[in-house]
Amino acid sequence: MKARVTSKSDVPFVEALGASTVAQPVSVINQNLRNGVIDAIMIDPSAIGSFKLQEPANYVTTWSPGSGSAFALLMNKGVYVGLSDEGRAAIDAVSGADLSLGAAAVYDAVAAKGLQIAADPGVEMLD
Repeated sequence: MKARVTSKSDVPFVEALGASTVAQPVSVINQNLRNGVIDAIMIDPSAIGSFKLQEPANYVTTWSPGSGSAFALLMNKGVYVGLSDEGRAAIDAVSGADLSLGAAAVYDAVAAKGLQIAADPGVEMLD
């Protein structure tokens, strides 16, 4: 079996299951699963809806110990320093722990929706 992995840290786990791992851009995994270039995709369920992965899928296995993908929101320090005091205050007011926790809640909701999108047409869910 050829499995597309999200990151290098997923490789030992997937290979321990007996699969060969491949790296591919997320933009081609739907087509490649559909046409047999790959047999499986290891990805967060939040991607199911975005990339219509329920369409070529027969099964979704949940709770795999994958690495996940880290997301960061970065700003150029020079641009930040160049802002007015009011501009920096506006950025400071919407960043930090509150932004991180809010984004995590949205990410969890999108992942749950992705699993539902896959279950609705009858993709078999393996927990």
